[in-house]
Amino acid sequence: MVYKSLRGAPASGGSIYTIPVTADDITDDVAHTAHQFQARVPKRADVRVTQVGARLFAVRIDSTSAAAANDFRADYDNLAYTAIDTPTEVADSLRALTASLGLVFAAHDFVIDADTGRWVYLETNANGQWAWLSCVADEIASALADELNGDNQQ
Repeated sequence: MVYKSLRGAPASGGSIYTIPVTADDITDDVAHTAHQFQARVPKRADVRVTQVGARLFAVRIDSTSAAAANDFRADYDNLAYTAIDTPTEVADSLRALTASLGLVFAAHDFVIDADTGRWVYLETNANGQWAWLSCVADEIASALADELNGDNQQ
């Protein structure tokens, strides 16, 4: 299992990354605030899907860095980004999810299971970052401009 902080960087600076935990690591201290625990999926790669209206911009994030094994954000200098297609089933599910939530924009995070190649959903961020994804940043910016201008055609 992994632990993901539900808060941003601490006031003292730095970041809080996803870390592996065991049942023994989870003490009564978790009762004091919200936490997010997820099953640990051995991953082949991470994927960020940025959604603007019905348009999806998927980026595969690869790293061979040990520092990024649990959380790619721990080693930005050793990541490779590739624009990829979103599988139809995943795309349909994301569009249904955002429609049900009334969102026009969202950033969805996945890992690709190392054993099966299946996309495993992690979370949706209603204000997720996207400009660091240089391989699709211009397309996302254009899609956002189209959406704001009421020209939300694909």
